[in-house]
Amino acid sequence: MSKVDNFTDDVYLGSNTPKEWWIRCVAKLDTGATRTSIDTKLCNFLRLEKCGTTKVTNAMGSQRRKLVWLTLIWNDEVFRVKASVTDREHLSTPIILGQDILSSTEQ
Repeated sequence: MSKVDNFTDDVYLGSNTPKEWWIRCVAKLDTGATRTSIDTKLCNFLRLEKCGTTKVTNAMGSQRRKLVWLTLIWNDEVFRVKASVTDREHLSTPIILGQDILSSTEQ
């Protein structure tokens, strides 16, 4: 994997299927986001397992979002996190990496 720029990077996302498979996509690195977030359609494509809900507050206001278990590889490390699900179709990347992942890789 290679760094795309200072704000985005390649990640590999794992499916939640009996025979696991991986896809590569570009993720936005967002130090202002508490939690990692994934696009609704990508979540459905990967068949990610629901694990609850959370309240998210951002510039658009507050909303309740579904949480799913997401397994991803970034910087040669494997992460399994609860990611929030939202429509990111109109945004530049289908996933953002939040502090739940970014803070665990700080030296």
